Amino acid sequence: MKVMRRSAFAVGPWAVFVVLLSFTTGCFKQHGHDQQKYSDSLLVAPFAKTPKYLIYPDGRQHLIYTTETPYPADDLLSFLRTELQKRGWKPLPEDFFNPGTPSSLERGWTFFEDHTQQPWTGVYAWSADWENDTHDLTEYVLRYEAPYNSTRNLRNVRVIALFIPANIEAKMKRSIGPKKK
Repeated sequence: MKVMRRSAFAVGPWAVFVVLLSFTTGCFKQHGHDQQKYSDSLLVAPFAKTPKYLIYPDGRQHLIYTTETPYPADDLLSFLRTELQKRGWKPLPEDFFNPGTPSSLERGWTFFEDHTQQPWTGVYAWSADWENDTHDLTEYVLRYEAPYNSTRNLRNVRVIALFIPANIEAKMKRSIGPKKK
């Protein structure tokens, strides 16, 4: 299993996006699964603990849960890939919002140090985007956290899934600007 090492400050914009979403979740409506129609791309893995759905006013949807799955989560990743493919979602080889940055489907897991916690925490992260025929986007981020530089007992993985309708995705992409050369 490939693991790329990164410093805490070279994580990438997707991680900043996910962190910002985590801090702002109180600003959005939270619904029980049966109260709202969610995108077919928001998959709850078997044995998921306390899945939480969030609905944004612009149509974006957010799902967060944890599940006990030993690192490197091969069964969970297989479940996500298989189910998304069955539902017509196609994997993107690069990070949609960061062209030129390979997705975890291509590069595997990454590792970075989180110096915002004491003691420092090692984070093993995996992220990939999928797109459907109508150009909606879905992103999955998986995270294991452990004492710095340790792979001992990595069992609880946090799953963060985002669904972005095509019209919102286009606005977001325009706001990022042209691809850097």
